[in-house]
Amino acid sequence: IEDLTRRVEGTRLKLHTELKLRTMAEKDVRNLREELLKKKIQVTLTRNQEQAAMGNGLRQQYFISAV
Repeated sequence: IEDLTRRVEGTRLKLHTELKLRTMAEKDVRNLREELLKKKIQVTLTRNQEQAAMGNGLRQQYFISAV
């Protein structure tokens, strides 16, 4: 009986540790996804700004060369 009690306690400790690790991993994944989303948004905004700037430059070149 004592052996079973020790084994049950050991199993409980392992389960507790695994649950903590799982919770930490889930939190890390959530944080990484949020960070990735922010970076994707930033890249998209930067790309749109660059395209707008290039578009303005092309329009200006067209009007200047047409004169």
